[in-house]
Formats: sequence, C-alpha cells, structure tokens
Amino acid sequence: MGQAREKVRSFFLRYQDRILYGADISAGLVPTPYLIDMSRFDERMSAAGIAEAKSRLLQRYRTDFAYYATDLPIENGDYSVRGLALPDSVLRKVLYENAVRWVPGIDRGF
Repeated sequence: MGQAREKVRSFFLRYQDRILYGADISAGLVPTPYLIDMSRFDERMSAAGIAEAKSRLLQRYRTDFAYYATDLPIENGDYSVRGLALPDSVLRKVLYENAVRWVPGIDRGF
C-alpha cells in the first residue's frame, strides 16, 4: 500500500498469473508445522486474547480485500490510500486460482 497506486495496479494486471495473495500473519490461530503447537496455545493466551487476535486478523483480511477490490480510501496506519479496484477475474486469480494451481493439497472445490 506504500507504493504509487497506478504502479501497483499495473503490476497486478500485468503479472496476475504470477501473484499469490498471502499475509505473513495468522496470530498462531492456524495450526501448521511452521507455527506454534496449538495444544499449548491456551497456556500462552487467554480466551479474550485469542478473540482479540482473531479480530485483528479478520480486520487485516478485510482491509486487504478492500484495497484490492475497491477504489475506496483505505486507512493504513498514519496514511490513507485509494484501493486498486482490480477486476473480478484478477482478484479470483490472485486470491484463489493461483494458489490452487501452485500449492499442493488445495482442493479445487473449496
């Protein structure tokens, strides 16, 4: 979001078959071999802490989606940017189809 809007939008349009959406956060809420042992999660965070982490994570995804899908102003920390308003076909590739094509084990029926 820190780059010039038209530059980023052009990049997404040009390389739509090569981009895979992902966030480098999960708040430890998704058990994988690369994240914390979920069986011990309750020892580290209270139920309220878990709920707060989930809320922040969902808000992050909402903000990201609004940035990609709309041309509305998006608040990001100390600044505001205008969304990219990517076409639905590009969004579908970046958010879903490219992952199905590249990541083993992702079910096409998801």
